[in-house]
Amino acid sequence: MAELCATKGTECIVNWKIENFSYCVENKGQYLESLSFVYRTQWKLRMNPYQWNGTNDFFESYIACYLFCDDNANVIVDFDLSVISAYGSQHFLKKYRKINFGQSRQFGCKTFLVRKALWKAKDFLLPEDVLTIRCHMWCPSQVVPKFTSHFSLNTTIGILQWFFISHFENFSSWRREWDYMMHNKGVFRVYGKVLKPTKRSPSDYPIQISIRPCLPFLVDKIKFKYTISVLIPELNLRFRGEKFLYRLTPLFLPIITLTKQHVMKFHKDSVFLTFQFTHSMHSRDRINQTCYAELFDPSRSITTHDAYDSMNTDLHRLFTEKTFSDLTLRTEQESFQAHKTILCARSPVFRAMFRHDMVEKLTNSVYIPDVEADTLKRMLEFMYCNKFDNVQIESAMKLYAAADKYEILTLKKICYAYVISNVSAKNANDVIDFAELYEENDLKDVALEHLNSHERKSSEQEESNN
Repeated sequence: MAELCATKGTECIVNWKIENFSYCVENKGQYLESLSFVYRTQWKLRMNPYQWNGTNDFFESYIACYLFCDDNANVIVDFDLSVISAYGSQHFLKKYRKINFGQSRQFGCKTFLVRKALWKAKDFLLPEDVLTIRCHMWCPSQVVPKFTSHFSLNTTIGILQWFFISHFENFSSWRREWDYMMHNKGVFRVYGKVLKPTKRSPSDYPIQISIRPCLPFLVDKIKFKYTISVLIPELNLRFRGEKFLYRLTPLFLPIITLTKQHVMKFHKDSVFLTFQFTHSMHSRDRINQTCYAELFDPSRSITTHDAYDSMNTDLHRLFTEKTFSDLTLRTEQESFQAHKTILCARSPVFRAMFRHDMVEKLTNSVYIPDVEADTLKRMLEFMYCNKFDNVQIESAMKLYAAADKYEILTLKKICYAYVISNVSAKNANDVIDFAELYEENDLKDVALEHLNSHERKSSEQEESNN
């Protein structure tokens, strides 16, 4: 196993990127491990992608994450674990202070994040199916660090893709409830079956596609993503989805219903079905890992991230100094100067407002009575320079409401991820009201789980005291 070393660093930042994460189907109790790296001693990051929470619903399960000491060293460190979004912001932050790894070789959180919450914001937290975990480590007694050791660890979950076309003649004469083999290559066979029509639509042709392993003992648990297209002249039907295939269990895809009108358009009563499947490989040999390390000296190094920060600083100065501003945004408490060009670039609502001869365009003034001054300032700072910091859960919910009003989708996703990663028993009731107002059902479920867990712990404590 490759090993990265950074003995000169006074603090350590590790970014662990897991590619094709949605295909990670480790069983309960199985860990996915990063490559080793060295900061005073040898470490690994470990993840349990399927931490059971008492239900059989895969998307209700937790994802556990740990820092693992790969040596029997008696070392004490502070560290944070978090998920890094597509825009570099941290979410689901967990803090650990003065942790003695001489007492236990592994520390972390088995409820690091809820899979449902991750999937709800997957465009933001799981861009291109890549999950990024960050571990920030430092010595508890150290002063402001002069050097920072950066590690980039990459783990790629192996996948296979296959594509084929099936051609069927005399389709209208297919026997009902009869399996027709469509594909018989590799590890899987694909069957098609025309089911009996319903009483409401007796002339329909419901097609059931099933995937079955040729050698069941080779298949443990595999995730499929599929695209099926029915090629008909002047008609294009496409079906997409995701399914899991477990040992010895055929995978039945959602039923494709062709109407009599569809079948009448078949050329010479023939139909072409194109299939494109992507599925995970459960074998541990299919996991690729790469890594690199660098020592970062803030006083000398200039990176792309620095250039990005410089641009944000300049844009933030444009907002705060009100240079060449041509618009006034007014709340009940305070007014703000802004630039139409920036607002139009970031919000389709502002774009439509200033594209037409509305009062706001003619007066160069927008009155916003339902947004507080602090919330509007935060929204403007994000629109100018992607700034999102010093936020509490209450201000994040208000900012979400403002972003929803002006259709700033990226800010909505950031606020949603912040709220769902900071739900606790203390604020669960407020979060439930917020989730019901904006129909965020997954957020509501997470808040209810926190309430129920708190009530269970309270009742157990009362019983133990009695």
